[in-house]
Amino acid sequence: MHKVSAELLIVLVMTVTLIDGAPLSGAMVAWFIGLGLYISFTIIRKNREKIESLIQGGKKTAQVLRGEDIEEIPIN
Repeated sequence: MHKVSAELLIVLVMTVTLIDGAPLSGAMVAWFIGLGLYISFTIIRKNREKIESLIQGGKKTAQVLRGEDIEEIPIN
């Protein structure tokens, strides 16, 4: 199955509206698509940074039950 990229969608919209004689409406659609991409990539980047900070700031040891004793061992 083929996936349609945002760039292909923008080019398609611009081409169709240019042929139709309404390039301004195509430019507005392309702008909204670009804005949506910017917002989604910004959200993804911020979430990735938050997840990385949680991983780095997490516990460095784990508690292991061996028999009846609980031991704390380092996590590599």
